Amino acid sequence: MSAFDIIQSVENDFNARFNFSLFSQSPIAQIGGMLDSVNNRDDFKSRIISLCSMFDHFNKKEMDKITEAKTNGTRKSFEVFIKNKAVNNQCFIDDKIIKPMGMVCLLRDYLVHGKNRNKDKAIVYFRITDPIDDYKESWERVFSVYCGIFESILIVLTEIDLELLNGEKLNNELELALIEQYFKDFSYYFEDRRGILMLKEVLDSSPITDNEISILFNVDVLTVRRLLFPFKNKLFTVKYNSNNETILMFSPYFYEHKALLLEVIGGEK
Repeated sequence: MSAFDIIQSVENDFNARFNFSLFSQSPIAQIGGMLDSVNNRDDFKSRIISLCSMFDHFNKKEMDKITEAKTNGTRKSFEVFIKNKAVNNQCFIDDKIIKPMGMVCLLRDYLVHGKNRNKDKAIVYFRITDPIDDYKESWERVFSVYCGIFESILIVLTEIDLELLNGEKLNNELELALIEQYFKDFSYYFEDRRGILMLKEVLDSSPITDNEISILFNVDVLTVRRLLFPFKNKLFTVKYNSNNETILMFSPYFYEHKALLLEVIGGEK
């Protein structure tokens, strides 16, 4: 799915669900240039500025009206709104949506203003060099994370439906016991260390494609799919992409319990 399709899907779903647009004005101008080649610092900087301007167009007026919150900035307004609507996915929202948004904007501030004492956080997060010496590769790394933000928003919007269907919640103690048992039911598959490491990569880096995992672990895609198959539609969702690859996204519900999952499968990565 292209960047335009992902953002359009988020916008359509958001509008249909909440009866107002995610954006205060159309971001078409920003989306339009995303696929242009990046060859130098000026190209890279202008593209990062365009990415951040998408966040500036979040519909703060309508979101603040619903949450009745006095927020400072469009990103904060969106954060308060989406957390208000998806109360059981706070950790997922922080790690997969709010944090990468902040990192893109931190990178923009560094590129525009030159000096920023927090710039190293963005450099490390996107795994790029400082000074940047390969603008094409650096752009691809940042853009991949950016698309992941909107993929994650789409997942959260879907999860909102599940929360409404769940009705009365289990008490916390019983819920945790059931989740721990659910994780332990996969114990047979946890014996393959490669499968565990791939599962942790999905947990940490999703949305991520099976092709990206195959490159990271230096194995063919069929091996990745075989090792991760037991967890498909259980711990993570799978979406088929147009170019014969699949996109893996860890379930926001289980993401909230990632510490428990890591404990069951063998500790931190």
